[in-house]
Amino acid sequence: MLGRLHVFDTGSGRWRVLLESGEYIIIKPEFMTHYDVPQGVQPMQLLLPEPSGASVTSRLVMSVMSIPTMSPATPPQLYDAAGLAEHIVALAHEVFGNRAAMRELVRMGCLASLVTLLASASQIVQELAAFALQLLVGWACTLIINAGAVPRLVSLLFGSSCSKVQKKAAETLTRLVHQCDVSNYHRRDFEEIDPHKLVLLLVPGGANSQSVQGLAALLCGGLARDSPPFREALVEARVVPQIVALLQLAPCTARHAAFALACLLSPPCEDIRRSIVEANAIPSLVGLLQSEFFLTRDPALFALLHLALDSPSNQLAIATAGQGH
Repeated sequence: MLGRLHVFDTGSGRWRVLLESGEYIIIKPEFMTHYDVPQGVQPMQLLLPEPSGASVTSRLVMSVMSIPTMSPATPPQLYDAAGLAEHIVALAHEVFGNRAAMRELVRMGCLASLVTLLASASQIVQELAAFALQLLVGWACTLIINAGAVPRLVSLLFGSSCSKVQKKAAETLTRLVHQCDVSNYHRRDFEEIDPHKLVLLLVPGGANSQSVQGLAALLCGGLARDSPPFREALVEARVVPQIVALLQLAPCTARHAAFALACLLSPPCEDIRRSIVEANAIPSLVGLLQSEFFLTRDPALFALLHLALDSPSNQLAIATAGQGH
């Protein structure tokens, strides 16, 4: 779930969190994971109405109208980057959790403009456009893909020199993969993703930041889970040892790697399972079970369950891991 902090209740020690669906939940601070948002978004005040009053605000309409309709005659790099960034930030705040605003944004043709802005010469505009699209994935996944977002996001993921742009592109692609049917309806749309280039993002120095490495692993997992041919291509590109190596990094990166391993193991494939064991993943996965972060423990547990299934030798290795045997 993706949400935004709203009110902290000092009495209960819990946050009230606004979800993308427009609903609120109450959650303990220790169960939350922080996700960075682009520069300029976080300091702004929360301008969304309550879910019961979700509506199309004048601020949304003005922001949409301020983002010009793109055309081949006017390349995106010719628009004022600072002005565009400001309007995209306003859009992001208006559409978060507000389905009426999302529908109006699409009706006014702004979705296609956001996709086109991914090709802006400004890295700030690229980052913010990807962020705005990310907020819309849960409601307009197919519309975003049909607008041509995937090739542009893939281009940013593999080609951007900015870690923030690369990260937002990876996050948005990952959410699209997990939201849409990659195995059937949208399979061709994601063929833009080269498995070998994706694996290169996992190696040290292959991505602009460790967070991008983790997101690349998460993307590998989503694609492998939903598309058997892509899983085979990733394995041929030697994805397994690279993902196993990520288990040694920061908890957020390690949990993405553990999730990716669990996805590679489902449906069961003995060759993949053997390669994961040979890459010495079991001790690292068992070590993650001791993590203080449950979001790290859960995917590690799922990966270990897949490794242990009908395999006495793996069960023994898991049982004795970390005991010096």
